[in-house]
Amino acid sequence: MDIQEIKKILALFEKSAISEMEVEIDGSRIRLKRESAPVIVSASSVAASTVPLSVAPTVSQLSAPETAVPAIDEKQWVKAPLVGTAYLAPSPTAPAYVTVGQKVEEGQVVCVIEAMKVMNEIKAHKAGTVLAINTENGTMVEFNQRLVLIGD
Repeated sequence: MDIQEIKKILALFEKSAISEMEVEIDGSRIRLKRESAPVIVSASSVAASTVPLSVAPTVSQLSAPETAVPAIDEKQWVKAPLVGTAYLAPSPTAPAYVTVGQKVEEGQVVCVIEAMKVMNEIKAHKAGTVLAINTENGTMVEFNQRLVLIGD
């Protein structure tokens, strides 16, 4: 394998979306592996993605030091107990299990997570009001991901 072949292989790898590649030509082997690039997130996008809009501070609140932003206790979140696909309604045409602003009782189903063709009901751990829903219907969720915020 000569330098021109190596350059062509590198160029193909850089243009592709694959994360790993191994090539063997005439007994010479090249293995390329793309390291995951760090994701740079601005502070404003983190706040927008992790704090529900109903609780997010306004610009005037941020500039006024005497105004306290309400803290969200981690215990208020209903979290995913497993990895799978979250469904917010029992079927595509049915209404959602819960909506923002709705009162829920302890043990009430707030969504289901499908894992290995099994539908697992995710229930409210306390009674209260749904303040935010942090997932969309039919999306993958990770273990311990915040799903539904329930306030008092």
